[in-house]
Amino acid sequence: MSRNLYILGSDSNARFLASQFACRNDSWLRLSLMFNKDSVLRSYFNSESMITYENRLNRYNPVRVTSKVPAVLEPQVERNDGVRMFTDKTTEGTASRPSEDRHIDNLIVTNRASQRWVRLQRYRDYMTSDTNLVFVNPVLGSMERAMKGLYGENKKQCPQLWQVLSSHVLENGQNFDVKHLTAGDVRISACPRTESFLELVERQEQLFPNDREVPYCIKKMMELPMLNSLYFPYRDAYVTQLERMVVDCCIYPLVALLDGDLPTISSVRTIEQTVSHIIEECLLVLGHLNRVKALRKIDPTIDAVLDKQRLFDIVLQIINTVDTSSRRSKKDKFHEGNAILQAKLLPSVGMTSKLDLRGANGYIVLMGKEQKVDTPVNRTLMDLVTTRQMMRQDERDVPE
Repeated sequence: MSRNLYILGSDSNARFLASQFACRNDSWLRLSLMFNKDSVLRSYFNSESMITYENRLNRYNPVRVTSKVPAVLEPQVERNDGVRMFTDKTTEGTASRPSEDRHIDNLIVTNRASQRWVRLQRYRDYMTSDTNLVFVNPVLGSMERAMKGLYGENKKQCPQLWQVLSSHVLENGQNFDVKHLTAGDVRISACPRTESFLELVERQEQLFPNDREVPYCIKKMMELPMLNSLYFPYRDAYVTQLERMVVDCCIYPLVALLDGDLPTISSVRTIEQTVSHIIEECLLVLGHLNRVKALRKIDPTIDAVLDKQRLFDIVLQIINTVDTSSRRSKKDKFHEGNAILQAKLLPSVGMTSKLDLRGANGYIVLMGKEQKVDTPVNRTLMDLVTTRQMMRQDERDVPE
């Protein structure tokens, strides 16, 4: 029996995954994009429901592949005759059906805003404990907050939880095209559901990779050649997220404040002192997290990974390896620098000029408040970036 697969999002990761699944044309997975805004759906239909994947790994010989992928606002039903019926008014038809017939078998959520429980609430009634829910490049702790918001303490109702960390460098093109600029990998992990974080880690130490049955959707994802997928224990994925969090907190605000001109960062006299203060503050906050405390009890190597000097060296290496000889435009230099930091850094958030400070420095500030740990450095950086963005917006709003 075939299963449905919905990819919720319109960002570059959603387009990339949809294009790769569509290329395989698997009859056992009924692929659809799902948008949470009617305007995005109409725009997609105006583009003839097409996604063009452009492989630019070899810039001298780019390859373009176009696929037609259905799209909906809410889960759809398929009649016995194989015809899909849509629940929203679209160019493809209108219909309604009982909610029990609109079960979500597999849902991949790529957009960080859509990974919040208030956004997922719309789809809660269509998900059960048999649903496979996959978050792509989630902010640290976002999956736990989303499940608590949706299901409270009733963990048995939670879907099967999976996490994907991608380091591919992507960029949105015209309409719903996506450009694949730099190859990376995709790290897939099963996440805690009814068990505690520590219980999952200890079980995986004994049984991985046979600690949990891998669903068909995840197996197919691992077979997609362009993804270069790897199946990881959750402990390794979590430590990677911690590492990435610290590095992002250093790089993102500096890139934002210096207009994406990464080479300029290395010329700032106090840059090493600034980076040192950011890392020190991040490690203080992360060290208070319950999961980090639990890991330290069974795995002392985490202290070596979260070593201040090690992380300091990583950040300085990223800053100092940017090619300063480029003569390209300022916009291209930003993309070059951003591509470098994403290619060298752990999992990527995708190629974007809008760096997610809320998922990095903002998370440290929020966790600091909850733990009563002062975070003046990260808070000041957030304020400076916010002020600079407001000034830019005001400049754009001034008529010529």
